[in-house]
Amino acid sequence: MHRLQRLALGITLSVVVAGCGSPKATSTPSATGTPTPTPTSAASPAAVHGGYAVLIGGASGDSYTLRTVDSSGKTVATVNAANRSRIRAGGAPAIVMPLVSASATHLYYINGNSEVRSLSVDGKTTLTTHLPGTATVQAGFAVSPDDTRIAVSTIDYAAHPAALRLYVENLVGGGNHVEIFSSSSSYVWPVGWEGTGLILASGPAAAQYGAGNPYDAINGYHVVDATTADRRSAICEPPSQAIGLIANTGALCAADAGTFVQSWDGARHALPADCRALSPTGTMAACGGAGPGVSTGAISVVSLDGSRTSTGVAGFGPIGWIDDDHLIFAAGANVSSDLELLDRRSGVATPLGHDLDLVARFGG
Repeated sequence: MHRLQRLALGITLSVVVAGCGSPKATSTPSATGTPTPTPTSAASPAAVHGGYAVLIGGASGDSYTLRTVDSSGKTVATVNAANRSRIRAGGAPAIVMPLVSASATHLYYINGNSEVRSLSVDGKTTLTTHLPGTATVQAGFAVSPDDTRIAVSTIDYAAHPAALRLYVENLVGGGNHVEIFSSSSSYVWPVGWEGTGLILASGPAAAQYGAGNPYDAINGYHVVDATTADRRSAICEPPSQAIGLIANTGALCAADAGTFVQSWDGARHALPADCRALSPTGTMAACGGAGPGVSTGAISVVSLDGSRTSTGVAGFGPIGWIDDDHLIFAAGANVSSDLELLDRRSGVATPLGHDLDLVARFGG
């Protein structure tokens, strides 16, 4: 079992954090820093309909496979790619930056240590740019929604301590290059964009355990200015942990004290402890599944107003969403077994396969 998205249950999360000792939150990449904003009310985001899920297989091997699946469960594009070099630091595996990034319309992925390619929904793959990754330097990236800019983090494990570099430049050609942060003690890597800001995963340079999300964000997320790295907010900070895919509006966080949605401005909204997957709009979460003493259970959807609706299916638990109407869940007895796609309107569940992880969604 590899380290990618394996802490799906709140009960499991609690054991891992308590048993392994989650690292203390590191300093934010910011010259000045700003306090977390006071929660404010905001208009409800528009519903998301349509789009694609990105499933990965074989991520712990020398190569991996990506499948782009539409809301009917049909695989519309598949690609095989070489994995990064395996790196260890101080006896522990290096953290695993995401292998993929999605813009509003395209999927991007790493082939080997440095090559970034795009995959369109018609199956066409194109070389886009190169990252400064090597056998001892891990590189991760996030492409802006409009496909114009790319944020890149590198961690040089040949340096002692490991050395982080974060920069932003044009996706094609590398122009308008801006170095925005460097550190040998604070480690962050881009996983998305929020307006003019970056969403950075935060964690140690290496760890014996993974995170409950596909970004290895062991210490949650920082939202920073994309040109200065000035901090705007901190999301899912320890002792809480970030769970599942991030949404357009925020992230799902879990801790012994409770589960909550935290928007990118820092505002929090409590949810039941069994919630596992935040919808793309952040207006509801898929909940239920396995729990103490049981390997499967009923899966439901909980809105932010607290109302709970049965989905009519059961399994290990929810994994993530394609859009507000289509939920991916593990129908078997563990997180990667027998993934299925539920159409909430018709109640029909379509098999997707097994030994897969959900790593991104886009479109819609």
